[in-house]
Amino acid sequence: GYTAVSIFVVLTTAVVYHFRFSIGQVYVSFLPRTEGDTAGSELQAVSLANQLHHFDSGRHCCYARDWKVVTGIFCNSTHGLDMHFDAVPMMESCSHYVNSRTENPIKVFSHNKYEGLVSARADGKFEIKDAWVRKKKWALDTTKQEAACALVEKCRDGKAKKECASLRESMVWC
Repeated sequence: GYTAVSIFVVLTTAVVYHFRFSIGQVYVSFLPRTEGDTAGSELQAVSLANQLHHFDSGRHCCYARDWKVVTGIFCNSTHGLDMHFDAVPMMESCSHYVNSRTENPIKVFSHNKYEGLVSARADGKFEIKDAWVRKKKWALDTTKQEAACALVEKCRDGKAKKECASLRESMVWC
C-alpha cells in the first residue's frame, strides 16, 4: 500500500533529480527562439541552467547577472556556443569539473566539450566568466541566436533599460 507508493515516489524523485539537466535541456528544446524583443528559449535556457542548481548545496557553477558576460560567452561567434543548446549542458560540465577538483583556487574548467574561466564566490558558487568549445569541430552554428544576441547586446549597452530590467528580474541568476 503506502510503502510501495512511498518507495515509488522516492525513487522517481531521485531519478528526476539525477537527470535534471537532461530533462531541462529537453524542455528548452521545445521552446520557441527569440523574435525581436521577445525573449525566447535562449535566455530561458540560461535562467533554467542557474535554476537547476538551486537544489544543490555543494560547489557548482552559475551564470552571473551581467549582460556583458552573457554576451561575451554566447554572442562571440569564435566561441561556437549557442544559448539554446549549450547553456544547460555547459553549466552541468562546469559544475561537474569544480566538484571533482581539489586545487584552490579553481580558475578554469575543462569538461566534455566545454572549457572556460570561472571565478569562485564566497558562497561556494563559481561564476562562469568566459567559455568556449574545446574543439572547433564541436562548435555550433550560432546564426540562429542572432535575435537573442541582439537583445542581450541592447541590454548590455543600456539601450532598453525598462525592458532589460524586466527581463533581468524574470531570470534566475547566481
